[in-house]
Amino acid sequence: MTKKYICLVALLSLGVFSCRKSDDNGVQIREMAEVIPENDRDIQAYLRTHFCELDAQKNFILDTLAGRNASKTALWEHPNLKRKVIKALDRHGNYYDTTMYYLILQEGNGTQATVADRSFVLYKGQTLKGKVFDQAMTLRTNTWFDLLGTQANAYLGGAIIGFREGVALMKDSSDSATEDTSTGILTPPTTGGMGIFFLPSPIAYYTGTVGVPAYAPLIFQIKLLKTQKYDHDGDGIPSIDEIIHHSDGTITFPDCNGNNKADYLDANQCS
Repeated sequence: MTKKYICLVALLSLGVFSCRKSDDNGVQIREMAEVIPENDRDIQAYLRTHFCELDAQKNFILDTLAGRNASKTALWEHPNLKRKVIKALDRHGNYYDTTMYYLILQEGNGTQATVADRSFVLYKGQTLKGKVFDQAMTLRTNTWFDLLGTQANAYLGGAIIGFREGVALMKDSSDSATEDTSTGILTPPTTGGMGIFFLPSPIAYYTGTVGVPAYAPLIFQIKLLKTQKYDHDGDGIPSIDEIIHHSDGTITFPDCNGNNKADYLDANQCS
């Protein structure tokens, strides 16, 4: 049997989900080769002038190195600041290396997430200038995300690639939310993965979306509460075992039956 593959970069977009502008309206789309170094310079400048930490209640503190915070350690100098080079696909079909910077403030004490999971997260998204465009930091909002989506397409469905890759770097919490029996208010566990991620626009909303300017680098604060191995087609095989997730963020979608339907969306077993 000859195994066939649907080879696509999973450059998927939230409110971390896909909503990309088209160039059908005649607007000239900038080339990634120009935008990527600009984004990287802007992110590096931010990292050199800001710090991030968790307070006693495990809330994110993100602020400038000024006044009483002048002695804090800049993100750029933080010993745990890491980089992940991710392939981005432009509208011409060309791949470009782009760098996501991130800081895992707490790894999590539970299950390791994957890019094909269904994950419950608390999150906050903002621009480098501090404009918050989306957030769900309480349990009042249903924030389960199908990170991979059901399109097996480079630009449709799932979470934006930087968000998905970020979640997959953490573990969830092995603990449950606690409830105040007098008020019914749920308090999320504080033992899950917690990280801050700095995304260049090619792995976020390249040409912009509601509340996000075109070509804007973004910051996501993410708390991973729970994650589940998702079986998109219900065939008993977790979707992560029916795709190939490469270290550069690209995803290959095997199609063992050759029916132009990715295995993770095809309940028919391979012959």
